[in-house]
Amino acid sequence: MRIVIVYCKNCGAEYMWQASGNHWTLDTPKEYNDEEYCPTCKRAIVDALAPIQKKSFIKWVEADDVDLSTIKRWYSEMLEERKVYAGGWPYMKRIFATLPGHDTIHIQGREEYADKFFHCLFNTKTEELISLTTKVRVDMNDEILEYLKD
Repeated sequence: MRIVIVYCKNCGAEYMWQASGNHWTLDTPKEYNDEEYCPTCKRAIVDALAPIQKKSFIKWVEADDVDLSTIKRWYSEMLEERKVYAGGWPYMKRIFATLPGHDTIHIQGREEYADKFFHCLFNTKTEELISLTTKVRVDMNDEILEYLKD
């Protein structure tokens, strides 16, 4: 858990912000815990935005238009390109905790799938695809509005 003393961007008040941790220790409600605004200003922001209805949100959906071999081919192509363009520096990727014997690949699609960003989880021993999802923006009826790039 990390609690930080910060100053409000709006009113300048000093307050405590809980930056991380599994257990909530502050007496401020979580919805008013903000890195930039004190609980009073954050409450005003939340209350002001409450009547406005959401139009869309981002989520991950199953992707059935590509397979594991395609993802791996794109990934190896990307690694080769990075070696050429970065003067041989190794590719740095985000690290996501997975189960032992599993690996993840996050990659921007290529070819006809260039507008999609994929998250692939697979078993490294059996090469079994566990999940393959793509990032999308959907409306409130769960209709896909657009595919998102990372």
